[in-house]
Amino acid sequence: MNRPLKTAVLALTTFAGLLTMALSGCLRDPYDDYEVVIPTIPGWEVTSREHGLEGNLRKLFFVNPADGFLIGYNGLFLQTSDSGKTWISRNSGTDQHLGNIFFVDENSGFISGRGADDCQGGDCGKGSFLLRTVDGGGTWEKVFYDTLAYLESMVWRDASHGLGVMEYRVSDQSSGRKLVRTDDAGDTWIAVNQAIPQTMSPQLVNTGDICYLAGSDAVIKSTDFGLTWQTLQTPPHMTGGWYRIYFYNSNLGFIADNAAVYRTADGGQTWQRTDSDMAYFDGMHFYDQYRGFCFSLLMQYQGGDWPVIVGTYVYTTTDGGESWLRSDLFRGFYAGSLSFPTDETGYGINGTNIHTFRKK
Repeated sequence: MNRPLKTAVLALTTFAGLLTMALSGCLRDPYDDYEVVIPTIPGWEVTSREHGLEGNLRKLFFVNPADGFLIGYNGLFLQTSDSGKTWISRNSGTDQHLGNIFFVDENSGFISGRGADDCQGGDCGKGSFLLRTVDGGGTWEKVFYDTLAYLESMVWRDASHGLGVMEYRVSDQSSGRKLVRTDDAGDTWIAVNQAIPQTMSPQLVNTGDICYLAGSDAVIKSTDFGLTWQTLQTPPHMTGGWYRIYFYNSNLGFIADNAAVYRTADGGQTWQRTDSDMAYFDGMHFYDQYRGFCFSLLMQYQGGDWPVIVGTYVYTTTDGGESWLRSDLFRGFYAGSLSFPTDETGYGINGTNIHTFRKK
């Protein structure tokens, strides 16, 4: 199962765009300024190498330690079957920007993209869309929606049943968000009668049929893959920052608000602030109920229009996340889009390098 390991960001309202530019290499590249220091994580082997790929890269998804997929702008779809050593360009069937990807196994997968009118290509002006494959990305079928009906976040239980956060048209000038689910592989989506927590970037995570979505005012939880929901209270001191959420299993999970990181051991019923100076995480991974690590990206404005990636801190825990130990700064390192297909293997990719994380 692909662990819900996502990319967190700094408390900047424009950081979603900055993160995309960092991933695609558009921000000032730290590799040009000084030697990049590869992180050391106790009990793990971390390697990094240049991937030589072109284009604006967005999201990485591995279904097992060998087979992975990578999407980006202008319909970019790449596939690897050798743990990221080589990548093959495949035809996604569209030239529009691809935003989110989820595979349920080696064959069945989905990609969502936002509709656009000020663009070029055969799919321009047709609306937001969902791509779906049943042959591992060899061929894709397209389903179009309203231009504003973009699946910002999605998880899938199997090749038919999916759950998502979808934008919807309020007027020609505005849009809202709603929880939706599908039982027919995305042909139709049914709105779920559940308010979405307040957040700048909705992020669905799941462990099997248990699903979560976090915001400043609440965490919502479903135990039946989106059929019914319950509202859980967030810690009273949470701010209006950019929310990150990660669950290792049905009980152990974490949320962050750019001021602190909070831990639950009872599936979100109660939350306690962790014993650390960590305010957010760019990616978290647990490999058993006690041991885990996460990345915290440091960026700074040093003149110019865009911030500079200074480096990354690695936080580690051996007590189930109650306390965390911060590393020295690994200068120039940026993990990028992360995917851990198993407890013992993970990958990250940015605009220049692919990283491999393997438990020793």
